[in-house]
Amino acid sequence: MITSETLSQLKHVQTLGAHDSPNALVGALSKIELSADGLIMMTLAYKELRVWDVRSGAILFSRDGYVNDVALHPDGEWIAVVENNYDNLIHIVDIKTGEVIYKLIDDPVRLSHLTISPDGTQLAYVLHDERQVIRVNIADWQIIKKRKLRYHIASVSFNDDCTRFAVSCLQERNPRQGTHVRETHIWELPSGKQHTIQDKGHGNTTLAPNGQVIVINGHLYQVESGQPQHEIGYGVTRFTADSQIALNYEYDQLRFHDMNTGDPIHTLPAHKPYIGAFAINRDSNVLAVNSGGSMPGGRPIPSNGVTLWQVDE
Repeated sequence: MITSETLSQLKHVQTLGAHDSPNALVGALSKIELSADGLIMMTLAYKELRVWDVRSGAILFSRDGYVNDVALHPDGEWIAVVENNYDNLIHIVDIKTGEVIYKLIDDPVRLSHLTISPDGTQLAYVLHDERQVIRVNIADWQIIKKRKLRYHIASVSFNDDCTRFAVSCLQERNPRQGTHVRETHIWELPSGKQHTIQDKGHGNTTLAPNGQVIVINGHLYQVESGQPQHEIGYGVTRFTADSQIALNYEYDQLRFHDMNTGDPIHTLPAHKPYIGAFAINRDSNVLAVNSGGSMPGGRPIPSNGVTLWQVDE
């Protein structure tokens, strides 16, 4: 597992989808997800959805054409897919066969922010124009809870054992301050007890696996008190399984921060020209980092693929 003691043992094991490989990816990735054991990887890029066998590098499932959003189940056996901006169906697709094994149907509005809880028990999604977030029980595909928020929903996340659920909303921009105000709600499950934290800006929001800490716009907050603890910088944030290390990136640098102090404790070698997306598996022994291509004039150019880093057990 990746910890402060094993960071020095983190090593590059292979690269998938590089521009000079048979399965080259086109453009920067918008999303990477890993199965809990790190053996299956899902990548979403410009009109490219791929599911990979991490060990062999083989593509297990692919779909070309625009995909609005996708989420990989932690067991690596299926994905949830919304194919376009105005598709009111969430397709549950078996990775091995490519067959649609279930369809979730809702109102004919835009769906977004597909998220599966790390324990694999719940799926959340957003009715974009309605400003509603919905949680579904994966065991029977029944809706657990539907909530309507006051503002535009920007992100959703679960903690590791699905005992807390966070929804971050953006209020209207304040012309005087020149910034957004982000209102983040964290509910305890299943009781529904609510905590609310406000922060300025429009960065990423992510719950730590233990559910005690949340990162909002690069600031670490204690969920119970709502008090800011440390600043680790803007950008997408992920955590190690023990909630002791937070990972985020700036341009081509992936940085590791001590959660107790907020201080950077490690940096991976540069991923040129810049990092497009990254992921860490639930077991925290596999790290996937995309160094993306770009789209000059709207035309995609090949990416540098996904580099996989691992700590030997």
